[in-house]
Amino acid sequence: MALLPVPLARTRDEAREYMRRNRLNLTAGNFSKPFCLLWNLGVIQPKPEPEPKQQPQGVNENGVNLSIERDPVLEARLAAERRKQEYGTLIVAPTDT
Repeated sequence: MALLPVPLARTRDEAREYMRRNRLNLTAGNFSKPFCLLWNLGVIQPKPEPEPKQQPQGVNENGVNLSIERDPVLEARLAAERRKQEYGTLIVAPTDT
């Protein structure tokens, strides 16, 4: 039962006080009775569900950025290499005018 928002020391003190007041021995059955009683009275409440975090765009559920950022210097170099290749394979024919 790790779903306790109440500090564990406070829960133990309340359960210990209940067991001492009712002269119960510390056994599993005797400890579950005050725990269930405190739970049903609302003294011990379940931990609320954490709200999901807003993921930035391009980030998957594990927090890994999957978006690709373009490098303008690399893009310019690749464009220059493509122009050189096109120029090398360009067929220039005289036009009949």
